[in-house]
Amino acid sequence: MEMTELLEVARPALLPQVRILEEHYLVSGSNDIYELTPLEE
Repeated sequence: MEMTELLEVARPALLPQVRILEEHYLVSGSNDIYELTPLEE
């Protein structure tokens, strides 16, 4: 099951939020796969 199916939200609606997370280095993405970045201690 894909994340968009779980959230019941269209992918284009999520893109602005993903961009914000990327700008603040909270997620990293490549080839349409996004992962949370590790927290620095």
